[in-house]
Amino acid sequence: MDDENLPQQLFHVLTSPLEDDHPTASVERVVTELRRAGASDAVVYLVDLEQVELRPAPAYGTGSLEPLAIDELSPPGRCYRDQETVTVCDTGKGDGNALWVPLCTRGDRLGVIGLRTPSVPDDPFIECCEEAARTLALLMSSEYRYTDDLARSRRRKPLSLPAEIQWSLLPPLAFTGPGVTLAGQLEPAYGVGGDTFDYSLNGTILHFAVLDGMGHGLQASLLATVAINAYRNARRRGADLVETHELIDESVAESFARTAFVTGLFGRLDTVHGSIRWVTGGHPPPLLIRKAQPIRELTAAPALPFGFGPAEAQVNEAMLEPGDELLCYTDGVVDARSGRPAESWGAARLLEFVQQEAERGELTSETLRQLVGLLLAHSEGSLIDDATLLLIRWTGASNTGPVPAVASERGEDIDR
Repeated sequence: MDDENLPQQLFHVLTSPLEDDHPTASVERVVTELRRAGASDAVVYLVDLEQVELRPAPAYGTGSLEPLAIDELSPPGRCYRDQETVTVCDTGKGDGNALWVPLCTRGDRLGVIGLRTPSVPDDPFIECCEEAARTLALLMSSEYRYTDDLARSRRRKPLSLPAEIQWSLLPPLAFTGPGVTLAGQLEPAYGVGGDTFDYSLNGTILHFAVLDGMGHGLQASLLATVAINAYRNARRRGADLVETHELIDESVAESFARTAFVTGLFGRLDTVHGSIRWVTGGHPPPLLIRKAQPIRELTAAPALPFGFGPAEAQVNEAMLEPGDELLCYTDGVVDARSGRPAESWGAARLLEFVQQEAERGELTSETLRQLVGLLLAHSEGSLIDDATLLLIRWTGASNTGPVPAVASERGEDIDR
């Protein structure tokens, strides 16, 4: 491209004070600056909640644009799936040159930026666009809280009230940090009721949880709301796993007078050494995926669901190897049924797919997206129960050394 000042201009546009601008202004400012720098067109697309479409973000001149299918064999779909910049050169058929840049922050795939250019983009221009996309993604993840415009642009149809509640509870759907990557998803995205998940990286410890409120609809979402906030409250006050279990149980029991319950699991992963501890509440334990080995369900002590009254929780433990993955899921995943004849998705099919993707080395978020797509296809788009998945990959410590003894939740040392 012919504008040598593009890096400075984009930096100024993205870092200048935003207080007097609308929360969506960063999108419009970047698009305007890229056009000024020589792109004949520039559009920001955001991924929808089911991750099947890329939808035009609210900005000047995008009103007549159609969504783009992610799973089509197209440059924007490939850009989103692989998280790689894709350049398309003019074929002489009037389609021009194009550049597709992923819009992503900390592993959370927000969408893509599409540009049309009169000439083939050179490396400095591509690098500039990639830096602009990274900065814009970071800004958008913050500005999301101040406007409904960005949230509305990601919806292909209205959310039910329970789904609105559940999506408001969620952290970003994917995360990449030191030693770990993860991704989660709720289905049915527009009608989920009682399922939710959470995570937080505090120091070198990744905290994670998957919870499933009894029943369907609004009652289930209220159950999940109480349980996930009890979990966060315990986590943020520094409670250990046993104390956290007790607090969730008490909160659900008191709020619903022991007439309802929540199943779930929560745990902690040491991102330096790969040790993991978790507690269940009437929930299937996580699956361990290790390359070139059969997937196995981690052994877990049985425990009552949250809300059934006091019970001494047992802390379960395991050691991971670099590259290992943990898959946490709710029963709606394995119970998903096809219509004719009725056939459950089943744990065997779930395991087979995850094993194949692990061997391919697919992105964690893309593995989960494809898994959800297969699940919905099997159930003909209609799940009989909420289905939630959380996939965690421990990539291993970058700095290895002696592994210290690991203290249990009650303080004693554990012999590895």
